[in-house]
Amino acid sequence: MSSRKRGLSPFRISASTLRDVKLFRPIATALLVALAISGTSTARAGTSGDCQGAPEARDVGPAGAPLLWRVDGHAPAYLFGTIHVPDARVLQLSAPVDTALAEAAALYTEIPMDLTTQLALSDRVTLPHDERLQDVIGDALYRRLTNRIQATLSGDQVSEIAATTLLTLLDRLKPWAALAQLALLDYLPDLAAGRQPLDAVLYARARAAGKEVAGLETVDEQVAAFDRFTNAEQIAMLHAALDELDRARRMRTTPARELVDAYLAGNLDRLNELLMDTPSDPKLARKFHDVMLVTRNRRMAERIAAIRRADPSNVQFFAVGALHLAGSEGIPALLCHEGFRVTRVRRDE
Repeated sequence: MSSRKRGLSPFRISASTLRDVKLFRPIATALLVALAISGTSTARAGTSGDCQGAPEARDVGPAGAPLLWRVDGHAPAYLFGTIHVPDARVLQLSAPVDTALAEAAALYTEIPMDLTTQLALSDRVTLPHDERLQDVIGDALYRRLTNRIQATLSGDQVSEIAATTLLTLLDRLKPWAALAQLALLDYLPDLAAGRQPLDAVLYARARAAGKEVAGLETVDEQVAAFDRFTNAEQIAMLHAALDELDRARRMRTTPARELVDAYLAGNLDRLNELLMDTPSDPKLARKFHDVMLVTRNRRMAERIAAIRRADPSNVQFFAVGALHLAGSEGIPALLCHEGFRVTRVRRDE
């Protein structure tokens, strides 16, 4: 959407205020969880052939095993599956992950996490200057969305200024970016307290240790994937996200909590199960699977393979959303079929 007129970006509204409330972080840190909540993912576990350690049809892993794979070579590399939330339990890295990150000379995240890149991404999540989210998704859905957010923000853990700012910015976001805000609702108190999502914590640690930091995708590539969905498709996913939140509320849980529990258990298969609910439109489910997982997995696997071949003597740490590691079309399996030996790391290693 480079040709659109530059309008008011929500991330340009009183930057000092945003820093004070400590609420807003780059939208990229929430996208995977947001779309997971939408119930449109069709990531399938599948089988991984003869590739040792790549995700199998029932990849539950040892209890509490981290979502960490070692790519063997002259020096090893590591693939780590992240979940883009600031949950305190998630931020407590297991010993194997902590050791692998310490060994690495370089950290690669999905996209670069420097401030310039994150601001560029933030500008791409907004609608054209003459459009508003309420106009795009309709009054009824917008009212349902804002009611859900207001209900979550009504507690005393989030300041009134933070709640008001979020609702003000919401109307400038693309529908898929509004999904990201839904994903973060459970964690607004954490964000307000200044707690960073896992990816940002990894990045900060790598920078502090003087490691090389880079991304596997560009901002344009990642945003282009989301922009391939029409407004009607994004509206359908937003409806599904709200339906899922309603279901979880009746069960006295939240989608994010269910995901985090499966993540902490190291149960990639359970993560798949939680994300396998197929929407009423199978065509949309297939498109999501192909655009957000298959295409991006192949691109990232190709770039990881190229990095390994170009620099086999140094240890690299690749951190991507956990679903990118799942199944026969996940990154570990793709690297196996590129000739790399990939094994899942046990908690006691």
